[in-house]
Amino acid sequence: MICAIAALNNARLQRLHEYERPFAMLAAQQAEMNRDRKKHKKPYQMDEFYLYKEAGSKSELPEARYGAAAKALIEQSKFPSWALFIYKDLIKNAVNTRVPDEIAYISSECIILAPEYHDSRHYGMIIGLHSASNKILDFSTTDGTIIQIWVPELPNKVTAIEEAEFKVLA
Repeated sequence: MICAIAALNNARLQRLHEYERPFAMLAAQQAEMNRDRKKHKKPYQMDEFYLYKEAGSKSELPEARYGAAAKALIEQSKFPSWALFIYKDLIKNAVNTRVPDEIAYISSECIILAPEYHDSRHYGMIIGLHSASNKILDFSTTDGTIIQIWVPELPNKVTAIEEAEFKVLA
């Protein structure tokens, strides 16, 4: 029942957001025409004038399967504290989503949520520390098997990359 109410509310907000787009565009144009370029150097954008669209809209959120995997890791007390920066965005889109068969590969510096193998490649959401960049690390699978994985470049101190490709070595 609660899920149905939440879905109806989300549909209502989406409809209101669609109605407000022309007004947001006009407001952005008006603000841009009156902008003091010395005080406000950056041009105004249409999304600054939205009232009904959340900052983290569903289109900007990670896929639901990553959220379901993160939620399962939290329940198992295996989600690392350094990765909590992305947890709120992960679970927003994970309501009523089936937990993936393989939840995650976990190492001390990096986790790979909902890893998949298709088209002769491995994919998943990589959440990792910069210290894991371009390294071969030992990861533990859901069943406890240890595998070696090459982690790609992670540009920031802590990074989350959706649909990232990685290489399983052993």
